[in-house]
Amino acid sequence: MGSEGGCNAVVLMKSGVSLRGFPAIAGRLEEKKRRHVVVFVDVLILAFVAGRLEEKKRRHSRQKQNTLSAGGRWKRNSGMERNEDVNVVRRDMNRKQDTNRKIDLVLFAGQSNMSGRGDAGEAVRCSVDAGYEYKAVSRPGELVPIREPFGLGEDREGGIWDYDPQGRSKRSGSMVSAVAESYHAGTGRRIVGVSASVGGSDTVSWKQVYLADAVERLERAKEFLRAGGYSVQKLFVVWCQGESDGDAGRTAQEYTASLREIYGAFRAHGAEKCFLVQIGHYNYIKYPGTAGLTGKEWDQRYGIIRNAQADLCRMEEDFILAGSFEPYIRDMRDDYHYYQNAYNQVGTAVGEAMAGYVKRNAKDNATGL
Repeated sequence: MGSEGGCNAVVLMKSGVSLRGFPAIAGRLEEKKRRHVVVFVDVLILAFVAGRLEEKKRRHSRQKQNTLSAGGRWKRNSGMERNEDVNVVRRDMNRKQDTNRKIDLVLFAGQSNMSGRGDAGEAVRCSVDAGYEYKAVSRPGELVPIREPFGLGEDREGGIWDYDPQGRSKRSGSMVSAVAESYHAGTGRRIVGVSASVGGSDTVSWKQVYLADAVERLERAKEFLRAGGYSVQKLFVVWCQGESDGDAGRTAQEYTASLREIYGAFRAHGAEKCFLVQIGHYNYIKYPGTAGLTGKEWDQRYGIIRNAQADLCRMEEDFILAGSFEPYIRDMRDDYHYYQNAYNQVGTAVGEAMAGYVKRNAKDNATGL
């Protein structure tokens, strides 16, 4: 009967005539009703799926907007901090708030090889259990997972400022994630790291400009953690700096006197120990010389600083020689800086040195900061 039968059935129904005497028509009408129901349900399912997809697109857009690239532009899938990472930290804090409110606070200070000129994508991956970063400048109200480049966005004009003339961050991959992961592996403890490094800085500029900024960041981190109910068990400084003092031709005595003064300020604000990273070579293999000196002559100046750092760590208990770039001249990418492998290796050594110190002094009480 086709569509005509359907029309007849509608006419009969509107006229009030019962369909009991017309079984074929009644069956087709019932089948048609079932098809309408199926179509309606399909439409609802499609609408629901479309809504979920749209919400997922909105979430992805928000995450992308909160991902800052090293060049100061928003970049997709860059490996920087993501909203979901921050949420992981918040959930982790809440879950462990009654059992694990103890952390170790570490200030990472120095010049460009502390900031890191490596490749973030090749850096050691740092777990949430190993460490957080406190961003005293850009995100002072929360902790975020340690991600490379560590310290991204932690720059302010007139203070610690590690940008190039085009306004792009020079931080590209550091040792910090390796330090945190290695330290956690050796102790089961986790750190909160604070960035305080700027490329090209010598000890004179540190005393005149950068030290006050670094101390302020340290104090803000302590205040934030205290307000959040955390107990700072250890407060360390990891210091990697000295190439610029070598460039300036400073003596061993001048360098060590300045470094004592700088660390003395950190110690006055609660620092327990300085883990010193020895500088490496001037890359005389690739760069035979510049500015009137041969590469070897520049490296002799760096050797004065290297020896001064080693002597200081031997003589004074405030300082521990935790790692060195000296063996990595063939892993250098330019005159002064390194590929990520060197940062990973040195960072691992620093974390192990910190862990060794903590285990040797396991009976010490918390700093009470």
